[in-house]
Amino acid sequence: MKLFKVYLKKDWWWPLIYAIPMVFMNEGYVYPELRFEFDFLSEPWTYYSFIFHYTFWSIGWFFLFWKPNYLHQKKKTEEKTLQK
Repeated sequence: MKLFKVYLKKDWWWPLIYAIPMVFMNEGYVYPELRFEFDFLSEPWTYYSFIFHYTFWSIGWFFLFWKPNYLHQKKKTEEKTLQK
């Protein structure tokens, strides 16, 4: 949990890159007419969908990319300090 807080402090904006376009494509795109309708912004389900996508991408990005990389970097810096 402590690492997840560090992750959110640094990289809270990464999931927004995925969540906002995903919600716009899922909720606002009208396929047969190939256009967007922005009426979906007045529906509460849109914001629940956004929260779901943001949470999903936050947790996924944390476990798949950020945590292993953070632990690897921490291990490498400890090894360098021990060699000096």
